[in-house]
Amino acid sequence: MNNIELTENAKNRILEIKNNTNNPHKFLRLTVKSGGCSGFQYIFELDDKNLVDDLVICEENIDDSKNLIAKTDKISLQFIEGAKIDFVEELGASYFKVVIFEGLILAKCLMLIFCECQNSTCSVFLFHCLVDFVPMLLYE
Repeated sequence: MNNIELTENAKNRILEIKNNTNNPHKFLRLTVKSGGCSGFQYIFELDDKNLVDDLVICEENIDDSKNLIAKTDKISLQFIEGAKIDFVEELGASYFKVVIFEGLILAKCLMLIFCECQNSTCSVFLFHCLVDFVPMLLYE
């Protein structure tokens, strides 16, 4: 496991979706992709497929059996480690969101500077860190 926290609202919403007779094996998949106005996009999907690089974010023991709640992948984990996933209900909208603290963003950017994996995704994320996040943190 990792240190990503799902709020009770997020867990309850996923369990509510899973309790629908058509969705018993569904879970929340969180993927981080490059792009968007801040350099990253958080993609939330309901999924029931297991992928090779899946990492479990959250499982709940329900009725003496493990119940999968959420997964991510190895590359995305680098950008959400230490974050909190919440489910928000507002007038006219309800959605999952990732809450990341500014210190965590800066730490992830610094980590990517020293990354030697040669993965093009890391290079894209590092570019967005340096161009989008670091100036935002320095000039706020």
